[in-house]
Amino acid sequence: MKAISIFCLTQLNGQNFFDIDDFKRLLKNKLGSDPFIMSCYGDADDEIISLIKQQAIDSDAIVFVMGIQQTSKYYYSLGLGDGILVRKSKPVLFLYTGKENTILNYCNRFVLCIGDLKDDLIKKAVIHYLKNDLENFWIHYAKSIVSKFNKKFSINLEIRENLSITNALSNVHPSDYTPYHLEIFLTRLATSNFDQFSDSFLKHQCSDSTLYYPDVYNTLKKGKPDPFRVFISYSKKDIDHKETLVDHLSGLRDSIVTWDDQNMLPGDEWDVKIKEELGKADIVIYLVTHNSMSTDYIQKIELPFIHNRCNNRECMLIPVIVDFCLWNDLEFAKFNALPNKGMPVTSKDWTNPNEAWLDVVKGIKKILTNFT
Repeated sequence: MKAISIFCLTQLNGQNFFDIDDFKRLLKNKLGSDPFIMSCYGDADDEIISLIKQQAIDSDAIVFVMGIQQTSKYYYSLGLGDGILVRKSKPVLFLYTGKENTILNYCNRFVLCIGDLKDDLIKKAVIHYLKNDLENFWIHYAKSIVSKFNKKFSINLEIRENLSITNALSNVHPSDYTPYHLEIFLTRLATSNFDQFSDSFLKHQCSDSTLYYPDVYNTLKKGKPDPFRVFISYSKKDIDHKETLVDHLSGLRDSIVTWDDQNMLPGDEWDVKIKEELGKADIVIYLVTHNSMSTDYIQKIELPFIHNRCNNRECMLIPVIVDFCLWNDLEFAKFNALPNKGMPVTSKDWTNPNEAWLDVVKGIKKILTNFT
């Protein structure tokens, strides 16, 4: 018997209310107990937030119901990210009341639209996920995604045998990828004939601008990957940290080309060149410290520019938490951060800083592998 908590962070109306009611009955029927349910939307006082946090900690699995006007900034403003979502051992599901093409990337956990629960395979996948049974979760979720793509694009992707699926996905967790890329990654791994339909499949996906960034699409079409363009955003006060990161990234020299303001040439117009390179970047690494958070140019020029490109699926932002600072409540906190669990590079919990930087580079390498 699993203890499940559902936190409604939006007011439910119409069909969404009945869908959540059906979902509660499904959980009771399949898991053998009534889920704990709590509604919290709008302004919440400290007592309510403390209650939610404690209930989340005591639960075996958590479901957050999010509204169509909400963003991850609102979620983090409640302080819920601290200590709840860092452990993959606890399933966290976000049910979103919007439509698929407006879904937002909340934190780094498994995200679905409420309407997805009408699919029987999705229902089974969700139950297995909340039970932390990832083997059967992947089987049912893969079948559902492949079926959706076959219908949408009139193709005939063939799913691998169950054993092959679980072997291929044995080291993968749904929180490792954004909602936009999880489906394509899963489809490539779970089907035996993806290459047969890759041209038409990628063409459809690129036109939707949801599962592939345009430059990644072009790279995959070429067969041999071109280096990804990586822009490093940092405060000049943290130049030593930036240089250390560049040194560690040298192990990825065949996959990436890095750029930062130290690469500017005499005569380059500083503001123009920065924006030009930001506009070409596939990935932006933002070194998060109290110095960079207090740098006006980064906060008022670079980050808004990056957010706009990320919203258009043109690049990816990777915050790297270098030192202790209050970053969780800021807009960029919605992007999954490195090192693992958002533990700062300078934390004494690392054996030494090189261990932390290695974790950062491994995380970036994993992202690159997803696209190649």
